[in-house]
Amino acid sequence: MEINRQVVVLGKMANPHVAEEGMMAPLLKQGRPAVNGGLHPSTHQKSRDHQVEEPEEAALLQQTWMELKKLWAIVGPTIFTRLAMYGMYVVTQAIVGHLGDLQLAALSIALTVIVGFNYGFLVYFILSISAATLNTLI
Repeated sequence: MEINRQVVVLGKMANPHVAEEGMMAPLLKQGRPAVNGGLHPSTHQKSRDHQVEEPEEAALLQQTWMELKKLWAIVGPTIFTRLAMYGMYVVTQAIVGHLGDLQLAALSIALTVIVGFNYGFLVYFILSISAATLNTLI
């Protein structure tokens, strides 16, 4: 005696094998990629919900772009300064290396101390800002 088993899927009666096939179907539709990274409009229907989400996505993209511009206004000069500083160290070592071993060793120690102080001041500055921020939040 064979029992015909049926499964309720979203309020409809269905064969269990059909339900399993539905579970294995890809969640995203395949189509031509659009410029903005979504699917090309011809490959899927636009619903009301999709039309409502587009302005929100555009606003999010615009906010992200504005934040990135602000971030790069701070980070760009910092990156340039760091690269210029290390470039200056390389040129200085190349020039002093022509003088002799003792002078090169002295410069190496001096630059190590200077870089150590720079990082020390940087860490102190970051920690002081963090502590001030925490005090204002508490």
